[in-house]
Amino acid sequence: MRGLENCQRNLSKYLDDKKTKCPRFYFVSNDDLLCMLGSNDPKVIQDFSGKIMDNCRRFIFSSTTQIEGMVSDEEEVFMFIDRVKPEGKIEFWLNKVEVEMISSLKRINKEGL
Repeated sequence: MRGLENCQRNLSKYLDDKKTKCPRFYFVSNDDLLCMLGSNDPKVIQDFSGKIMDNCRRFIFSSTTQIEGMVSDEEEVFMFIDRVKPEGKIEFWLNKVEVEMISSLKRINKEGL
């Protein structure tokens, strides 16, 4: 029993560390987070995009698996100014996606005015 408790405590610490590095992970369950962290395929994020980003149905991936933009729940599409390459740990490139989303939306709104 002690081994299981240690394993659960260590897993909890691991997930909390990931959530600290990428606050968007606080919006998904631990099971969903484990699924994302356990995959090497960046497109696995599609299954959880609505939980991670508000009003995001899916991300737009290029043929070279770069993230080019987002699609809302209402099927509105916007493209990022700069593509985000999902390399390395998911918590780092997902933070880059968030920064690019904000930057692109600011620029699109500015140009619209």
